[in-house]
Amino acid sequence: PLAGLIRDRLGYAYVFALLAVLLLVTAGLAWRFVTESLPSARSQPGGARRLLRNPRLSVSYTSAFCLLFSLGTLIVFLPLRAEEFGLSAAQTGMLFASFALAAIVTQLLPVGRLSDRWGRQKPIVLGLGIIGAALALLALAPNAAALYALMFLYGVGFGALFPAMSALIGDEATAETRGVAAGIFTAVFSLGVTVGAMSS
Repeated sequence: PLAGLIRDRLGYAYVFALLAVLLLVTAGLAWRFVTESLPSARSQPGGARRLLRNPRLSVSYTSAFCLLFSLGTLIVFLPLRAEEFGLSAAQTGMLFASFALAAIVTQLLPVGRLSDRWGRQKPIVLGLGIIGAALALLALAPNAAALYALMFLYGVGFGALFPAMSALIGDEATAETRGVAAGIFTAVFSLGVTVGAMSS
């Protein structure tokens, strides 16, 4: 929502400038405060291949790809859908804020800990199901209010899904392979959003 507001008031250039400043400040904080916690760890040869062949981790990676594919599609199409209802860039930003708020609240509430109680499978299936339903209904939304409600629902699905699929990394990776496992997870995230945006 802040990016949309800045774009409406000052233009696109200021959005990128603000992001650059925030990233540089965060890089400085990371340089100052993040220290090596596992100095003796070394990557194991063939570790990435073994992780990719792990069926449970494959579920996590596939879920991450599907989630970010859908988000990449939303990044392209949601502003166009919002324009149909006469929403400004700031108001379109609030649609994404609705999603983010729901995701944060869902993860902070006991729902975010479902995977510790039910196991990883049920919250992943639940989250993907909610996200799929929200996406299907977004295509049929009759007005702007429905867009906000459905993006909130999308965020609830995200909040149920993300902790479970992330926890699989900790479950299946050792201390020596956790960085590689998380790196693959993040790469799949980036691939999903890229393919989703490009295919739109």
